[in-house]
Amino acid sequence: MSSVLQDFVASPYTLGTMSIASFIIARAIIYHVKKIGPIPFAPTVIKYNSYAYSIFSLFLCMGITASIWDELSSTSDPSIRSLICSSPFSEFDRQLRFIFHTSKLYEYVDIFNVLAVGGVVNAHFAIHHFTTMYFTYARVLCYPVGWKIFGVLNTMHHAIMYAYFGGSAVFSDILPWTGMLQLVAGIVGEIYVIRNVWSGGDECGSMDSLWANILALGLLSTYLVLFAGDLRARWQKEKHE
Repeated sequence: MSSVLQDFVASPYTLGTMSIASFIIARAIIYHVKKIGPIPFAPTVIKYNSYAYSIFSLFLCMGITASIWDELSSTSDPSIRSLICSSPFSEFDRQLRFIFHTSKLYEYVDIFNVLAVGGVVNAHFAIHHFTTMYFTYARVLCYPVGWKIFGVLNTMHHAIMYAYFGGSAVFSDILPWTGMLQLVAGIVGEIYVIRNVWSGGDECGSMDSLWANILALGLLSTYLVLFAGDLRARWQKEKHE
């Protein structure tokens, strides 16, 4: 994979530009839907696009899982702690991190798809999808210590979630659990690293990288609160139906 392309995608300036451009596109779609109505072919695009992203997420999950297996097999301390404190340096891991970060561009596309069918983007959806790439920039590209645990749970959740969005209703009941699991695991990992660094340890990070852990902890905690709010609203709605 071209190093020029990787440097471009991994640039914070590119990240900011993409966020601004995506916001403008989203506003343009909202204006179009209000004036003309939902885009006719959008539901079909969402269906097949969701299945494609589900399959992609499944293969990426398998790739990260294979990397975890190799790492545990080659260490004298095959434990969760060793994974939390691991810093991937191999070329395979570097490619995985770049692919994982780049795949989050779909978070913006997902917003466009929902708006195109006349859907509403609530606070959880907007905040999560507009900030995910900042999370992956900080914790997967810049300071990737222990990223694989969250990475494998996140891609597993997305494989299931987008299969559901594509029409596989069988996954409906498991989604709240996989969504909660990835966020709680990510938060616990960030707290462990921050606690280790503040207590004087250096095997899980350093003061220089602490900003990334604090940012990740803040974003994941925000996602968890908003996600829990959505689940509560969903369950209350089902209760009264």
